[in-house]
Amino acid sequence: MFNNKKRLALMISLATAPLAHAQSGSGLVLEEIMVTAQRVVEGVQTVPVTVNAISGQVYSDTVGNDIKDLSKLTPGLSLESSGNNQNVTLRGIGTKISAPQSPRTNIYVDGVYQMQQQNSFFAQYDLERFEVLRGPQGTLYGKASPTGTIIIHTANPSLDNVDGYMRQTVGQHDLSTTEFGVSVPIIKDELAVRLAGIYDENNNKDYQYYGSGPSEPKDRTRSGRANIYWDPGNGFDLRFSYTYVDKTSGVDLYVAQTKDDRWGVELSPYDRESLSNRAKKMDVSFDQSILEMNYEFSDYVLTYQAYYSESNNYQLNDEDSTPLDDNFQIVDINFSHLFNNELRLSSEGNDAWDWIAGVYHSRSVATTEAFNKQNRGFFDINAYVELASGTEDYGAFIHNSIFLTDNLTLTLGGRWTKERRRGSADSEFFLIAGGNETLVGGGIEKASSKYIDWTGTTKLSYVLSPDEMIYATVDFGGRSGGQGIDVKGTVPHELSLYDPESATSYELGYKSDLFGGRMRFNAALYYQIYTDYQVELEAPINDPLQGITTFTGIQNAEEVIAQGAEIEVNYLLAQDLVVNIAVAYNDTKFEEFTGAACDDGNSAALATGQYATCNYSGQRVGGDTGNWSAVASTSYSQAFMNSGFDWYVDAFMKFDSFRIAPNTQRRSASYSTFDLFTGLRDDVWDLKLWVKNLTDKEAIVQDDRAAVDSLIPHLWVMNPRQFGATVTYRFE
Repeated sequence: MFNNKKRLALMISLATAPLAHAQSGSGLVLEEIMVTAQRVVEGVQTVPVTVNAISGQVYSDTVGNDIKDLSKLTPGLSLESSGNNQNVTLRGIGTKISAPQSPRTNIYVDGVYQMQQQNSFFAQYDLERFEVLRGPQGTLYGKASPTGTIIIHTANPSLDNVDGYMRQTVGQHDLSTTEFGVSVPIIKDELAVRLAGIYDENNNKDYQYYGSGPSEPKDRTRSGRANIYWDPGNGFDLRFSYTYVDKTSGVDLYVAQTKDDRWGVELSPYDRESLSNRAKKMDVSFDQSILEMNYEFSDYVLTYQAYYSESNNYQLNDEDSTPLDDNFQIVDINFSHLFNNELRLSSEGNDAWDWIAGVYHSRSVATTEAFNKQNRGFFDINAYVELASGTEDYGAFIHNSIFLTDNLTLTLGGRWTKERRRGSADSEFFLIAGGNETLVGGGIEKASSKYIDWTGTTKLSYVLSPDEMIYATVDFGGRSGGQGIDVKGTVPHELSLYDPESATSYELGYKSDLFGGRMRFNAALYYQIYTDYQVELEAPINDPLQGITTFTGIQNAEEVIAQGAEIEVNYLLAQDLVVNIAVAYNDTKFEEFTGAACDDGNSAALATGQYATCNYSGQRVGGDTGNWSAVASTSYSQAFMNSGFDWYVDAFMKFDSFRIAPNTQRRSASYSTFDLFTGLRDDVWDLKLWVKNLTDKEAIVQDDRAAVDSLIPHLWVMNPRQFGATVTYRFE
């Protein structure tokens, strides 16, 4: 929500500060960065929240169109997509659960909640900026998020002139990406449309199938977007966008590491080869519409936002990753009528008290059809599962900024949430032996739940000087309980449902602009307590029908403690040389977790219907980030031989300390990667050569798969070194 003048100021600020530095009459200063973390446009240094802001141009300058590339620009942030499951890890806490449940770190596009997070993990292009808000966001946004929020702002149409760009990227591993964006005024200074699109082909991480495997892996994304902006000049404005994405992939989720003589195979994970006899197949399509209307009257702004989306997701996965045609899974998910809307009223420019109040409503319907084949030697088990789920959420909130003095501000916010969940599972299990098919189990299970909670925030910020601020916050977040998705039919009955979780976070922060504005230094300390923490664990079970196999179930850990510190430094060494360094320390442990489903290495001794449990109290939660994470970047440019072009060099470094896998507690080594970009540019052309993972660092990102159903360990490895070139043409 922001009025026209503020909208224009924000667009100008971001357009003129791609690397956040400038020169003013008083000397070199870092450019002020504007964000909407609190639903109003304000400088990032005045917000009592830890916010990482990345402009769309910085993002595109790193040849990024995958949201996972954000982790190279933000410490302590990991974004992972593996088939139907997406996981955002922030401050050491991710989600990674298979259930119709909102993540711990929510994603918003143009101010509205992405109800199906997978949609955000496909092509990201033609953007204004990203905002990464750390810590619970329990008041202002449609869903309370215990860990943080990522806000994506797509590019606005230009009302006064035709402008846009075209970009072509080619690179190793058959990479080819074509992207464009163009604004066309329909009625000058009143109505404009912006069209954008991307075609991204075979960005496949160099994964291959072993030998004469089933197919050559391919990966393709096609997407288009239309943004319409209307500002008739009477205090009213409207923005509508429509986005369509089609994604196909044959790239396996995992690679193999084996010295198995049965197939004459000796593979290192860095060969990046899969032994699957069935080619991975993924077909995903979705469309979404976003509407925002603002009406400004007197000192108030009335805002309405709405979101609607539908999507289809088909996947075939080889479950054992061997040359044997043993175990595979087909999952077909249809999301229909994903809808949410919010109405809010806000005050502006008051001397003593500004506020925002509103109501929120959402609903969704999802159906899943799954088929699993499990080979058990002399017979097969075929499992057919149909799942249906529906959700409906209501919310009401108020957020207040009370200006106690000129330098002291108290922020108080609260949100009431009511959520309803309903689901059903219809399953049939057939034993296949000697060419005969026998129904041996199944049935219909139904579950419903209701969740009512209060979340909110209390913040106290004090301006020490015009360039320094300190703040303290207490934030409350939470998530509903629910029912997991059991596509194999092996989850024990007592683990079919899980309880709500809650989170309380304490944070101290300091923000400053030093040395006359040439240096920006921000720091934060946090301590967060999760109660009834929801965690997904994979463990062996002696299933009455399938014998020794695995299940993936969601449990509640009694208590998890997350604590850490974050530091960010930006320094403008010279007019054309800027250095950025950010470091995060995140320590997350199970303070208390007894009865955790686990693989204790003795699955053969399990009685029928039994699974092993462990005491994980005191152990690291584990996940996609280590305790330490750091990013560093530098940008240098200078005039090139009176040609009208500038020669530039941009360098990026990302470091992650060792990680602990949640299920296996296996340790993956620390690693660093370096990306380098150089080229020539002016106001029209940008000719770029680049290399990612410059040193060709080899590292296992995660090793977290129980070995009961898999004869070959499943590993995720870092992308190999990749050279490429990008040409961008801008026009207006």
